[in-house]
Amino acid sequence: MAREVATYSASGWVDPLTDVTSALEGELTCDIARGFHTRFPSLRDVALERAWGGWIAMTPPWLPVAGEAAKNVFYTIGCNGHGLAQAPYLGTLLGDRLAGDELHEDLRAVWRQRPRFAPAPIFSAPALRAMWAVDRMSDRLHRRAE
Repeated sequence: MAREVATYSASGWVDPLTDVTSALEGELTCDIARGFHTRFPSLRDVALERAWGGWIAMTPPWLPVAGEAAKNVFYTIGCNGHGLAQAPYLGTLLGDRLAGDELHEDLRAVWRQRPRFAPAPIFSAPALRAMWAVDRMSDRLHRRAE
């Protein structure tokens, strides 16, 4: 019989097959487990194996931010804890823009015409490619270790 395991975070479900290390310990993890079992009483017999927590990107006006960081490098960020609902919508609007549509009024409301900060050398194309390669290699090594 397969062991039933669920992973839940304060901000939503976490894929139990990914490498999610426990960032929460002690009483906080117990509180999350109690909240999970209170919210989903039919899953009381399902043990929590991992918990996850992290920072929520908050912006001063409490609105997400979107724009073009560099030529052909677009972003949306800072959904203020509502990313599960807002990110797919903003991503769709940004995808439409990239496909040639006019900037939608909802995206225009959070669009920055130019980056707010000067570019950092660590975010140059070669540095980002190197970081991406290290991340991919880490994923591959981790999968082999399982």
